[in-house]
Amino acid sequence: MLILAAKATGNAGLFNNAAQVYNHSFYWECMKAGGGGAPTGPVADLINASFGSYAAFRTEFENAGNTAFGSGWAWLAVRNGRRVDALRAVDQARQVLASVGLDLDASLVTFFRTLRDHTDDLVNACELTPYARAEFVAALEHSDDPLEEARRVWVRHRQGLAGAATTAGNWGRDPGGDNAGWGALQTENKLGALRTYAARLRGVCIDGIDGAEFVAKWGQERTFVYCDPPYVTATRKSTTYAHEMTDADHRRLAVACHGAVERGAKVAVSGYESRLYDELFAGWRRIEVDVPLYGARDTKGQRRTECLWMSYPEAESFAGIEAAKRTARQPSLGGIL
Repeated sequence: MLILAAKATGNAGLFNNAAQVYNHSFYWECMKAGGGGAPTGPVADLINASFGSYAAFRTEFENAGNTAFGSGWAWLAVRNGRRVDALRAVDQARQVLASVGLDLDASLVTFFRTLRDHTDDLVNACELTPYARAEFVAALEHSDDPLEEARRVWVRHRQGLAGAATTAGNWGRDPGGDNAGWGALQTENKLGALRTYAARLRGVCIDGIDGAEFVAKWGQERTFVYCDPPYVTATRKSTTYAHEMTDADHRRLAVACHGAVERGAKVAVSGYESRLYDELFAGWRRIEVDVPLYGARDTKGQRRTECLWMSYPEAESFAGIEAAKRTARQPSLGGIL
């Protein structure tokens, strides 16, 4: 509690000293005579299921520890009781992570984790991948190898239309349409930024739980929560989301968002114009951004109105919102893929 209170109030001196005491005490409490070696029982089963073998786990775990700058920890963390990951926390007690993302798609988690922990291997693999229909078709099949699956995620999202990757027909752009210039060159430009993204991800925790549960868990005092859920079904024609939401699901999410605000968080939720959202977020500030449909074929001249519902006043807004209104363009997935 002392460490968390010091961090919340910005008392760096108290935080550093209290955290060092905790770190050193915890270090010695983790040891015992004759300890160490390969685990047995349920822990061994989880390690083998998650990493393939104890040797593979040890390699990744040692890498997590050796690449922690300064003082830090390597953790073996349980994910939903079904798998374990080797995680890194650095500098005193920063197990309280600064950034958290939610992703229910195991393939995307694999991509981000591989980009974070094996940057050079993934970047090299993507750089040697041609922008080709055959590569896209091959990438529609999932791989059990984490590096190869991460590469295929890159191919599916960079070479597919609007992120769609279910059939060969999703490959590329319409050469006669507005998106004819979106292809190999743009993919090459994104490759150049992958190492920058990897450096940022090293301070990010990626959760994998229900969206409403995520907001209830992480939406605490002095946090900012941005929700970009599957848009209300009545406002769109597309049904390509891997994880859809019903109106009841949107109501659950709204309850969680209001709960986060009550705890002191700032919350922003995006979507198309919707009477349901106007009801669920009544009293919140709303802005509208007129955007072209860059992500679809046969949409020349078509536009949609994106909305952002915000729990906080304009005086506490972010510069990025005004920039989005000026450019009125839709960014690609996470600015990464």
